[in-house]
Amino acid sequence: MSFIELFNQNECWGKVVRDKARKWEKGWKFSDDAPTMYYVLSGRVRLMALDACGNEKTLWYLGKGCCFNQCCPVKLPRITD
Repeated sequence: MSFIELFNQNECWGKVVRDKARKWEKGWKFSDDAPTMYYVLSGRVRLMALDACGNEKTLWYLGKGCCFNQCCPVKLPRITD
């Protein structure tokens, strides 16, 4: 199975976040529960999800110039049946 590796997909954010750089150690797990957007200045992030059995599945790899964990600034109504 091959994975897609993305670079510079959100490069326009680089100037906004460059002065707020933080470093995380390899293996750090980010939570999608936090309303925080992350921008990759260097290195690589593996974006994964859990399948129905709880196994990790890699969706893609994000490199320099990509954002992840973007959130919607507007709370949308929940749709129910």
